[in-house]
Amino acid sequence: MIKFLPLGAILICLLGWPNFAAFAAKPNPAPTPWPVKTVLQIDLNGTINPSILRQLQEGLKEAPHPNLILIKLNTPGGLLSTTRDFLTALGDLHLPWVVWIAPAGASATSAGAIIAAGAQVIVAAEGTNIGAATPIDLSGNSMQKDLRKKVINDMVAQVQAMAAMHGRNAKAFEEMIAKASSFAAPQALREHVIDHIVNQESELWTFLHQHVVHLDGKSLKLEIASAPQVVTPQLSWGTQFLQVIAHPELAYILFLLALGLFYLEFHTGGTMVVAGFGVICLILAGMSFQVLPINFGGVGLIVLGAILLGLEIFITSYGLLAISGILALAIGSILVFNTADAYLQIPYSFFLATCLILLLLFGILVYLIVRDIRRGGDFFSLKTADAVIVGAPENSPFWQVRVRGEVWQAKIQEGTPHIGESWEIVDEDRKQMVLTIKPKIKD
Repeated sequence: MIKFLPLGAILICLLGWPNFAAFAAKPNPAPTPWPVKTVLQIDLNGTINPSILRQLQEGLKEAPHPNLILIKLNTPGGLLSTTRDFLTALGDLHLPWVVWIAPAGASATSAGAIIAAGAQVIVAAEGTNIGAATPIDLSGNSMQKDLRKKVINDMVAQVQAMAAMHGRNAKAFEEMIAKASSFAAPQALREHVIDHIVNQESELWTFLHQHVVHLDGKSLKLEIASAPQVVTPQLSWGTQFLQVIAHPELAYILFLLALGLFYLEFHTGGTMVVAGFGVICLILAGMSFQVLPINFGGVGLIVLGAILLGLEIFITSYGLLAISGILALAIGSILVFNTADAYLQIPYSFFLATCLILLLLFGILVYLIVRDIRRGGDFFSLKTADAVIVGAPENSPFWQVRVRGEVWQAKIQEGTPHIGESWEIVDEDRKQMVLTIKPKIKD
């Protein structure tokens, strides 16, 4: 029986060969043609904040059935939570999307690199770069060790999965997060981080035509029309305004400006005009803080610093309050955007310059006060100013006078005032916001 085994094996091979040959010769399914006639272009120029989701929503209203999403990217980073929401929103569309890092000088940094990793196609203009995607807060020590490790591992796994899905260099994307690596466009092309270098829109369509992408487990061959219709959404004024103010530097300046205006209003009574501008700045800062990663401990330190600087003027501390105020202001400034969701950073030089300017202004103010006191005056006293009569009493015993551009209530010590006359200030009651005036002695 043993001698029949070779013959049986041969028969089995012959009978099984057609099926084996058919299996071995079975070709991969051809990519499905994907005609592209309408392209929705989303311009992400600035920080990644919730306004990008509004851009996508408003764009889909203008082009409800696009065949391709083109994201023109130039960002220093932004919110990690918004980045994930944006990636999820794009995935829910079940459409191929392309990231174009442009124009020259643009970058896809931090959160921008994460968004690029999820695209079916990544192209970049010459003079651009991609990477430096390590989650960084402004303390310089990133985060607590365990939290930092958790966030980095999570993001590494996400970008590796997205890069592998689109056949890119997963190791390079891992280094962007774990080592904050950054790649200029030519190097990114050599490392297979991006797919092509494109400087003009016409070059983009030429490259994308017949390009095969993978979407929802299928292979699609893009068929770009000779002149596809590109729809760039006309953003609402609210979205445009949010884009303008959603910058950490601007939010920080507006917040400090509001504190400064409130400080001035506290020391100078009047029509609340200064405080009104302070409220406007505070509201604008609050709108910025709403879409930026805010550490309220840092905000509290900034407020404390402003209070300590103000108390220095009234309390003899030999500069200790001023030093404490500057220190609290500096630490609060560094920590104000220190959160686990902060996928951006502000240069320390910006905070340093701001604190130095405030210190200089405070020094000038202290100098003026000391000089006035040495001359025997009171820097905040209104007695050296003239009170110009601007209004007569109406159901009130007080007249209205203008002093140093501010309108005060005044009671008459003697004489009869007339509109437009300049009177002398005898006394001031800042609690009641009332002045006592009398006619000026004529020489």
